[in-house]
Amino acid sequence: SGSSLVDGARSRELVEAVCHIASRHLAPGGLMVAKLLQGEDLRELLEEWRGAFASLRTVKPAASRGESRELFIVGRR
Repeated sequence: SGSSLVDGARSRELVEAVCHIASRHLAPGGLMVAKLLQGEDLRELLEEWRGAFASLRTVKPAASRGESRELFIVGRR
């Protein structure tokens, strides 16, 4: 949309849906990867889903520009 507020909110909604599905359908040891636009509520999102995964972390690829808000959430069931 071009609006950082709108794009961030949509990104979070999609990641929450992915986490919800993955937490219920991934086999033990399975991986989930979701792209997210980093926002103020990132810590809250991670805390909310940390209990559903054996491990949950964020990754910013080296190829991503420093000023980019793009990062990935990687969860292992």
